[in-house]
Amino acid sequence: MKRFANLIGLLIMLGAITSNLAFAKTTVKEVTFLHPVAVNGTLVKAGRYSVAFDDENGKLTIAKGKKVVVSTPARLEKLPEKSQAAYVTRTQTEGATITSVLLSVTLRDGNQATIGTESESSRSAQ
Repeated sequence: MKRFANLIGLLIMLGAITSNLAFAKTTVKEVTFLHPVAVNGTLVKAGRYSVAFDDENGKLTIAKGKKVVVSTPARLEKLPEKSQAAYVTRTQTEGATITSVLLSVTLRDGNQATIGTESESSRSAQ
């Protein structure tokens, strides 16, 4: 009887743990930026970062260790085919300054987080 009670307790605990994992809406991936990139006006230096997309609030967060470097609005999109690129940038020129602007980050399961500017997110909310 005691063994049966332990088994039931173990199954309940295992179910609670897996249900939390099933409802988790944050996708985390390690990304190495080869060159500095601008993310919504913030310059992110070249290096290895942890990129997290929270589906619940539509935010993409880039962190170095435990320090959040930048958090920006983004939306999750399904890629039509598997991408080899970890991230997509575009070059922006302002006078003599050339900056790479981060457009999207490729996540797991054929998804990508596409960065939207603050003005785009406020327009879509109206």
